[in-house]
Amino acid sequence: MIRNWLSPPSSDGASGATIRYDRLLLAVAAAAWLVAVVLILPLGYGRDNDSYLMLHTWQRMAHDGIYMPSRNPSFPFAEFAIGSTAAIGGAWLSNLLIATCAATTAVLAYILALKLEVARPALVTALFLASPVIMVQSATSIDYMIAFSCLLGGMVLILHGRVLPGVILLAVSVGTRMPMLFYAGFFLWLMARQRTVEGLRFVEAFAVLFFVSGLFYLPAWIHNSLGFGWITASWIEDQGMLAWLARLAVKPTRIFGLIPSIAAVGLLAVLWWRGRLALPWRSSFATRLSLVMCLITVAIYMRLPTDVAYMIFAIPFLGILLVECNAVPVLDLLVAGGLLTAVVEVEPLVILSKDGDECGWLVRSARISPHFVAGPVLAEIQGHDLGERCGRQWLLIDYEDANRPLP
Repeated sequence: MIRNWLSPPSSDGASGATIRYDRLLLAVAAAAWLVAVVLILPLGYGRDNDSYLMLHTWQRMAHDGIYMPSRNPSFPFAEFAIGSTAAIGGAWLSNLLIATCAATTAVLAYILALKLEVARPALVTALFLASPVIMVQSATSIDYMIAFSCLLGGMVLILHGRVLPGVILLAVSVGTRMPMLFYAGFFLWLMARQRTVEGLRFVEAFAVLFFVSGLFYLPAWIHNSLGFGWITASWIEDQGMLAWLARLAVKPTRIFGLIPSIAAVGLLAVLWWRGRLALPWRSSFATRLSLVMCLITVAIYMRLPTDVAYMIFAIPFLGILLVECNAVPVLDLLVAGGLLTAVVEVEPLVILSKDGDECGWLVRSARISPHFVAGPVLAEIQGHDLGERCGRQWLLIDYEDANRPLP
């Protein structure tokens, strides 16, 4: 039985001390997230060159009346949302839009855990907010948080019985990032099998989802002469299987840090060996849903293991899994590790770029040499000048001040 809207969670025998601990951990994670956002938000559009590519798309539309996708397969809703807010108020306004979406996502993660009857929903939200990758993505003009807030918003609405607005919000998520179609489609399929939401039929809901999502991509389809070659993703070129395996193994650890991730896997193994773990996937819809969402994330990342931000969509569902499997100590470890990693982390590799590549986009080689480096939040603050210098070359019309309206 699904919870009533925003009703308090069942403690399932949890003591008042446990509830207070969960709230304290959530408060610490939220405070760290807020500090990171406040420090990064005024620094400009961020260090991700995709942000500047989306701004270029907006400038082409605004000045030339031409839609040119920022990159395949296009990210239409984000290109409009980030570009329009930047044109009105510069980077601080477009970053504020992203921060608002991220805060909304955190609230929705809590509500989703409530609706799925997860015993300790505060821990799920704390895990989300404690990731240094989430902190950075919450304060820079990139599309992840727009897609994430719409995805979780659509899920919550459907769990509450609001099928049509829920499906439309899922479609906006797909219109922001096309891979969200997998998350939304499997969610609708699982919900239809549950038969707990009246009026939800998978074929009808998915047809609406597919049609509304497709409307966002009409400009990209027309731009490509009604062909379908643009519905693709790039591949790691000229680096081979070894580079693919290295990225697959190392980069996901940056979500919470290398040492915390290794320690979490070790602790998980110990709990399993002692018989402390459970996987109630037959009896728990929350467990089944979270398993599917995590597997989708891993599959997408395996296809193109270049940006660890591709994996952030699994974080709330990982939190639900850890709570449902009685692995709360692992969750606590990841939260603590993520907060520490935001400032300092262990980098296992020394990556060498090609000569003259100041921006570090053309990797020449890498060697194993563990060393301490600035964590993602600190690195974002320290490297914003170089990131802006490298990104501005993608703009159609340059700006003098990032925090003034985009020309």
